Amino acid sequence: MITKIQMSPNLGAFHVEVSINSWEIPRRELLLNPQCFITNFLVDDGESFLMPRKGSSLDMYNLPPGHRYNFNYQLYIDPQRPWLFIRDDGSFLPLFGEDIPPIRYTEVIIPEDFVVISTHELEKVQHKKGLLRFIFRGENGPVFSIARYYVDRIFSGEIYLLKKEPEVELLSLVLRRAWDYMRNLCGDGAFPGPLRYVVLPQGETAFELDGSFFFPWPNKGSLRGFEDILRVYLRLGWTVGAYEAEEFFNEGFVLFFTSKIIKNIYSPGEIEGFNDDYKQGRDRVRGKSLKELKGRDLSLGGWMLLEELEEFLQPEIFYPVMKLFLNKHREKPTDMKHFFECFVGLSWKEGTKEFLQGRIFGGVN
Repeated sequence: MITKIQMSPNLGAFHVEVSINSWEIPRRELLLNPQCFITNFLVDDGESFLMPRKGSSLDMYNLPPGHRYNFNYQLYIDPQRPWLFIRDDGSFLPLFGEDIPPIRYTEVIIPEDFVVISTHELEKVQHKKGLLRFIFRGENGPVFSIARYYVDRIFSGEIYLLKKEPEVELLSLVLRRAWDYMRNLCGDGAFPGPLRYVVLPQGETAFELDGSFFFPWPNKGSLRGFEDILRVYLRLGWTVGAYEAEEFFNEGFVLFFTSKIIKNIYSPGEIEGFNDDYKQGRDRVRGKSLKELKGRDLSLGGWMLLEELEEFLQPEIFYPVMKLFLNKHREKPTDMKHFFECFVGLSWKEGTKEFLQGRIFGGVN
């Protein structure tokens, strides 16, 4: 599949050309935003006419038989929009039902004062007549973030800012302290390589995708504003793979490590504010086994379990076992049962099994 995107933000123009083979989409289904106006559709170089079927949010087309499809469409974007985020969801780029083209080449042409960030690999950038031409290659659906980004260096990678931010050094400090703490006690993180930190507009939610962090720049003028970024960083590098039903148990690891790391960088007032944010929830789950908890309460219970386990085993046992556990389950799903078995099997302190059995299973294994 080959896609060419031409974007003229000042004019509100978003033009797309797509070329795809029939073997890449055997079901011959096309789904597209109703606001996309198809200007040309060719089947094996012959013109064809498509009639859409209205879906809940996307128009659906049944493609005629053929070997290769080429089509163009246009979409209006608000010229005042400072940032464009493109997911593989049919809003800007086409979907093909349940078919997923295996290899995608995407060419993005934008004005030279814009930058495009993608989860796909950047193969080439060309500059000509005031325009930048980016060529990407990758598998499955891509994500593109297009804006007037300022690029700066930061610990472990690069950061793409929507405007100059004076607190980049503070964020770099938070990430470096997190790395030092986790590496010393829990081993190297499972990072794919240099990381990219991509700033989103206010109101967006922080997330990680293929080694890139997407997050809104925090409003808080303190280190506490970077907690969301710190948690995403920890999820990527050190937390275990979790069964979907117990993903909140996994989040307990993130809260535990966050609470440890901030002690080395926060002021006493910031630490007090952090603890106050969670006090009511922690009081609610105190004394309950993890098997009794669900959702956010399971995250808080997991955090408190790790605190109690560290105190019971003492750091000289707790952290070597935690390091082995994280390495063993980094790429494999785990749950409370795996956690129990791993710590019971690796800890050499007497009473570990009884201690964990009561706090995880309520005394019943």
